[in-house]
Amino acid sequence: MPQIYLTALTGGTVPADATGSDLFKLNQARLAVQTAQANLDSTQITAPFDGTVTEVNSMVGDQVSPATKAFRLDDCPS
Repeated sequence: MPQIYLTALTGGTVPADATGSDLFKLNQARLAVQTAQANLDSTQITAPFDGTVTEVNSMVGDQVSPATKAFRLDDCPS
């Protein structure tokens, strides 16, 4: 049975009648991956205009909120 779940993790399918604690763990792992992907997708910062980052106030791993001034972006003419 573990081979079926390994196949599922590498792109294969799990039989519709599969059961057991390993199937539960597989489904939990899939949910964890989906949650992690959603969290990652929400970490992108998009500027409202083209510009140059002139100040950085946050580092990788810092937790920020919408009120945090993480960067300064200036509209520098070419």
